[in-house]
Amino acid sequence: MTDPLLAFTIFALVTTLTPGGATALATSSGLHFGLRRSVPLFAGITTAMAMLAALAASGLGILLLNIPAATTVLKTAGTLYLAWLAWRVATAGAPTTASRPAAPIGFVGGFAMLLLNPKAWISTLSAAASYAAISQSPFVLAGTMAGIFSVCSVIGLWLWASSGQWLSQRLRREAHWHWVNGVLAALLVLSVVGIWV
Repeated sequence: MTDPLLAFTIFALVTTLTPGGATALATSSGLHFGLRRSVPLFAGITTAMAMLAALAASGLGILLLNIPAATTVLKTAGTLYLAWLAWRVATAGAPTTASRPAAPIGFVGGFAMLLLNPKAWISTLSAAASYAAISQSPFVLAGTMAGIFSVCSVIGLWLWASSGQWLSQRLRREAHWHWVNGVLAALLVLSVVGIWV
């Protein structure tokens, strides 16, 4: 049990640390609002990740993704939502400008972003298929995967938001803020491209 559990933990850590929609949002939130005000976003993303991992391990996720219409609806809704989030990030100015969002994306926004992201579904489904040897029981597997993905998600989100907060202390000009916001929005758009490829 130790080897597949360790391998899965490494997989979950790499999956949650690599750039994508959640990490771009965490960085943007840390950049504009700091770590403390980003906690609801973290909680939403982490809760959705744990739920997807549990669904994948229990086999329910595979049923959903085997229905072509459901997959298309998920991809379309995910694309529209991530595009809206990218627009919101791209148009955010420096914290002192009127274009800055009034409040960070909260629990519901983070939960919806991850739930509508087919990349997250694919990651959790491939993890459930690859690391099923962790436990013979689908319920134990679901709980283990949900727990490990949650911890790794919190670590990854905290690191990305911390880097955003660190960066916010170094940006001096409005043009710098627009450039960083543009890069983060582009990362969100690239995560949308990954949904369809």
